[in-house]
Amino acid sequence: MDIQEITEENASPLVLKVKSELLGFPELDKTLYMNWKVK
Repeated sequence: MDIQEITEENASPLVLKVKSELLGFPELDKTLYMNWKVK
């Protein structure tokens, strides 16, 4: 699966954590990431 296709609906917390680290989005910036993702 493409990492860009991983979402909170189909990924485990561990996968989300890895994704956030790979994309450079720390857990504390998850809200900012979600806002960016919408744009």
